[in-house]
Amino acid sequence: PEHVRQALMGFLDESDVLTKEMLHRGLVEHRDMSDDEAERAVDDVFRRLSSDGNVIGRDVISALEEDDLKLIADLTTMDDDDVANTDEYENVLFPRETVRMFVDELVKSHEKVTSEEFVEKWVNEFGGSARAGFKLFNAFDVTAKGYISQYDLSQVGDEPFEAFNGGGKEVDRGNIEFFKEMEDVEEVFAAEGKEEETLHEEL
Repeated sequence: PEHVRQALMGFLDESDVLTKEMLHRGLVEHRDMSDDEAERAVDDVFRRLSSDGNVIGRDVISALEEDDLKLIADLTTMDDDDVANTDEYENVLFPRETVRMFVDELVKSHEKVTSEEFVEKWVNEFGGSARAGFKLFNAFDVTAKGYISQYDLSQVGDEPFEAFNGGGKEVDRGNIEFFKEMEDVEEVFAAEGKEEETLHEEL
């Protein structure tokens, strides 16, 4: 992740601060992002790292820990050379119905789910990457208000789930704790070709 820190340092302006404009320009010019993709990535980075929402100082960038750098790498595609860090990889890994149930259950249990809450659950409970989590969240947050609700799910429909077509073996093994909390967990595994005996052995 140190290359991410160095890249951010390279975007500092003459005042030794990183502005939204400089990061946006860097992502468009050097990471081949569209304006919309860069804008969302910049907003997510500044929401997490900027105290005033406008600038990020050299001192903040210097103090970023490994988890912060990995998150920024996900958001800004600075680790795209590694296929395992891409949302395309997760699209072929995660089963569509598993993703759908994760999103449905998460949103049902909260009146509103912010992008930070959604991505935290996606990474820590579901086993996905921050970049793919933000992409999925943004697919439902079509008005960029910063949160989603059951209304958003009903309005957007199933299109965001259509990209997922994985077999789910790695997902099943890596997310037992998440599935423990879901109702009808046996039916979830059965729908993905798992025998109930395997489920009980793993639990």
